[in-house]
Amino acid sequence: MPGRSLRPATCIAAALVFAWAFRLRTDGISRDFWLLQDQVGDWQTVQGNFASLPLTGPAKTGGGTHLGPFYYWWLWLARNALAPWTGRLPHAMGIATGALDAAAFALLLPAIESAGVPLLASAGAVLLASTVPYEAALARAGWNPCFALACLDLALALFLLGRHRMTTARAALVTAIAWAGVASHLSAIVVAMPILACTVAAASPRGSRRSLAVAATVAAVVLAMQVPWLLAQQGIGTRAWTPTAGDLPLAMQAGGTTAPGRANPGDPGPPDTPSDAGTAVTRTMDAIGAEPARLLSARGISFVAGEAPALLLRSLRLPPPVPTALLAIAAALVVAGLLRGRIEALPAAAALLPLAVAAVACGALEASLPSYFAIALLGPLGLLSALAVASLPPRAATVGGLLLLASALAGQPHRVEDRRWDHSWRWYEPTVRGAREVAARGIPVRAVEGPGPDHGREAASALAHWLGATIEPTATSVARISGDGSVRWVDSP
Repeated sequence: MPGRSLRPATCIAAALVFAWAFRLRTDGISRDFWLLQDQVGDWQTVQGNFASLPLTGPAKTGGGTHLGPFYYWWLWLARNALAPWTGRLPHAMGIATGALDAAAFALLLPAIESAGVPLLASAGAVLLASTVPYEAALARAGWNPCFALACLDLALALFLLGRHRMTTARAALVTAIAWAGVASHLSAIVVAMPILACTVAAASPRGSRRSLAVAATVAAVVLAMQVPWLLAQQGIGTRAWTPTAGDLPLAMQAGGTTAPGRANPGDPGPPDTPSDAGTAVTRTMDAIGAEPARLLSARGISFVAGEAPALLLRSLRLPPPVPTALLAIAAALVVAGLLRGRIEALPAAAALLPLAVAAVACGALEASLPSYFAIALLGPLGLLSALAVASLPPRAATVGGLLLLASALAGQPHRVEDRRWDHSWRWYEPTVRGAREVAARGIPVRAVEGPGPDHGREAASALAHWLGATIEPTATSVARISGDGSVRWVDSP
């Protein structure tokens, strides 16, 4: 860490990063919250008491469920903590996830500075990583990959801050937070595993006994955090909601009946036994066994070298090849700085290893590679950018830090504009207004139809239900909410 005199400046910079990142994620959220099927299902899942929550994570796109319930625990906590301000409305999940995301990035600033990076470069790198429009838009939607990213960034920051004093307690905390990210979205594993490996390595200067104790602690924490998922495999607990037609969490389908077999909070019903049989994970393992060379596939290298830096630098209006070239330059500078002794080995490993692991994992994965798989890499990419500047001679590092911060600041207007149109549902506020009227009237309705052209009925019915309306399959009336929030009752036998 730089001298003590810089600490107030570091705290101010971190506070500014938090305030700006939080605003980017939550500005106008009560007007245009992205209430799609995933948000409806996840928010309904946490409407009961804590014991009613699933023991697994959300459903995976490739089949099966994620490895732990920690994302649901966070949403449940958000629902209860923010109820005085948001009631039962689902934009609370976006506020809570946005706050955690912004706080994790803010803590990453002093953590990166502790690795010998100038404050200007630390601030510029973190500002770049924390204001990616696509990730910020998904965070304000309360999506689990962004919760996983926040966990990874917190774990990375805590590791960097405690790497010279790695006790078993610190190792347990870093492991628990990192694995909560993995359990919430499996893409986080490409960052979590290098962090855990670096955590064990950080204990090695204090002797083999300390290293073994830290390694045992890491393993024990991971195993303990998998107990809920293992219990779910035995049929214990409620099943996680899955985004499939006919399995909506309320009865927001036509006719308004609760989907058969759905374990709603307050009515657990028969437990589900989630299984990863035939999922993308098992297909990938089978493919690796049949063709080990796929671990070195150019597909994974192309994804990491192309998609990850393009995500970090999105909205900076750079030609397509430039982000990849900048990533290669940054990696080369960090390696050179490591060899010259200008940067420490552990921070360099924490920046470079996730990219290498991601390249291998993405190349081997027997599934498509959507852009959001690169979200988990934002923290290591920010660290890599900062370390690249720190690897330069002092005067060049000062200039590099200024350029990095100036570039990040110059891109903010474009990023704000891009975030505004990404994952925003302009019908949220009028739908909430109409749903309140439906609930206040107390008239049972078979369904509530919102003004949105795509998912208006599902979102409107969910909002009305959460606000206290009675949705009854045998009712003959349908409530239709207009674009201004007014409601018409239509007989529909």
